Amino acid sequence: MLELSDDTLALLALPSYARMAQVLPSGRPHNTILWFRYVDGEIRIISQAGSVRVRALRERPDVALLIEHPQNPHDFVDLRGAVTISDDDAAARAELVHIARRYIGDAAPAFAAGLSDAPRVIIRLYPSRAYRHAAPAPSSSQAS
Repeated sequence: MLELSDDTLALLALPSYARMAQVLPSGRPHNTILWFRYVDGEIRIISQAGSVRVRALRERPDVALLIEHPQNPHDFVDLRGAVTISDDDAAARAELVHIARRYIGDAAPAFAAGLSDAPRVIIRLYPSRAYRHAAPAPSSSQAS
């Protein structure tokens, strides 16, 4: 398991969005914005079992995941590795509540309960590479 620095772990603890880049079976790139949760050395993401993302990951599991600080896009981590997919709908729905709680707080159980009955999966990324870039946000005088 890849050891992540304390500042990377602090970034992963924030309710930031992840951007997952992958390659579709056609060879075309695919990029999506996702909710996630970091637990015990793995990034967890929930998706519908029949989604384009999941179908493509079953064929080509390698991804790049970019996670930036919510207030500073110049402060980010780029994680790379292969994902695994767990087809346990009940476990995925339970995990979804934990993930959603990071973003919407106490509304998470109702949000998860209101989703369609389409089966869900847990996508797990065990990073094999991490590139951390921590730069201060440009000041307003630098931006002009």
